[in-house]
Amino acid sequence: QLHQQQQRQQRHRPMQEEVAVAVERLKTAMGRRTCVCILGGEITDANTEAIVAALARKLGELCDDNVAFVSNGLRGVQTVFAQNLGSGATRLWHLAHSSSEIELPKVGDVIRAGDTFEQQKKILASLGEVYVTVAGGQGVANEARIAHANRALIVPLARTGGASAGGSVFPIEALVRPLWAPEDDWKLLSDTSANVDVYADVVARIVLAGVSEACRHVQTKPAGKAVARPHHSAYDNDAAWEARDKELDAIQETMRDIHQENRDLRDHVAILERRLVAFHAESTGSLVTQPSTQ
Repeated sequence: QLHQQQQRQQRHRPMQEEVAVAVERLKTAMGRRTCVCILGGEITDANTEAIVAALARKLGELCDDNVAFVSNGLRGVQTVFAQNLGSGATRLWHLAHSSSEIELPKVGDVIRAGDTFEQQKKILASLGEVYVTVAGGQGVANEARIAHANRALIVPLARTGGASAGGSVFPIEALVRPLWAPEDDWKLLSDTSANVDVYADVVARIVLAGVSEACRHVQTKPAGKAVARPHHSAYDNDAAWEARDKELDAIQETMRDIHQENRDLRDHVAILERRLVAFHAESTGSLVTQPSTQ
């Protein structure tokens, strides 16, 4: 049994090394920019297409030269995003494996990533600091799970349904509001009644907050310049990451408990107020109907 386990590890190790090497090569080619990756497949309704187009225009306007946009160049969500990115398209890359034959979007640069589509998807899921997920199925869920395991920040457009709303074994932790995202903005991600432009503004605001959060923990560097990480950074230590994650989980759990206690308190106050009103009405009624003793 131990021998079989070692064989499995040997089979997987070259793949993992290849992904890591590919990610480093791509990061260098993209000027060490913070990568915002777009996950999503075919578009099945006009509303989703309008959201993706509006979001692309907004991010193209707001994100500066330190941000790169990356996709697998697939039809649907990723193509619509590329076509509407505007000036941001100068910092747009589409991954393509060595034997890829798909027709890529006509805007943005194409860069090789892996030798199969499966490798390409794993590389994309390991490359970014921030991921925007739109609808999707099992493929989007799988990429989101890898990205989440790599501590990437995920912005799921739950309104668009599918994996982004929690389907296809999407990582449930990625649906919980992170501390860096405003609470009201995060709630709007699942609001199907929100105006498309308002929705796109909110998503763009969350993405920018995610980029800022990623930059706090990963020293990014401008194009063409090498920046060394501190040798004793706490974030280079897996134990420190785990401690930080546990601390954040504890804080989020405490916040949920506080919110629940506040809701319970409001409900209790409302019950007391109703009882007081009823008691007042009964007391007033008894005084009106009580016969005079004089």
